[in-house]
Amino acid sequence: VGGGITVAGQFRLTTDFTGDANPIASNWEEVDTFYSRIGSAVSESSGVFTMPSTGVYWIVYHTSVMYNGENNYHEAILQGTTDAFASDVTTIASKYCSSADLGNASYYGASCHVIYDVTDTSNNKIRCRANTEQGSATTKGHSTNSQTSLTIMRLGDI
Repeated sequence: VGGGITVAGQFRLTTDFTGDANPIASNWEEVDTFYSRIGSAVSESSGVFTMPSTGVYWIVYHTSVMYNGENNYHEAILQGTTDAFASDVTTIASKYCSSADLGNASYYGASCHVIYDVTDTSNNKIRCRANTEQGSATTKGHSTNSQTSLTIMRLGDI
């Protein structure tokens, strides 16, 4: 009897950025603090993530945001594709969060997750996007703790 998780990996954004990103194309690293990858590595290039094998994956995307002002929203968007983002860009999960602070810095986050079928590792890929109402909202990154992160786990065969 086989079973169990055969691929699990986590990435994090290492530096902050301000405003929108479609996609978040840089400053990702595989987590390296109190972490061990399971199985083959998920690869990342210019913000596009490629799974190492076909199967059913659970993907969790979380953003941490800071905004100093009033009435701001932030949207975490997870995108998938069937053609390596050549022309197919599909939102597969998204989540909004908002702030209504009265001028003080506020911190908030959004998380979304999806179960994603990878039938072709050359074409089924994912990427993360951040959309903000106010251009001065900052998506948080850090090199030793996962503030904005992506977790990918292979659950089993299709």
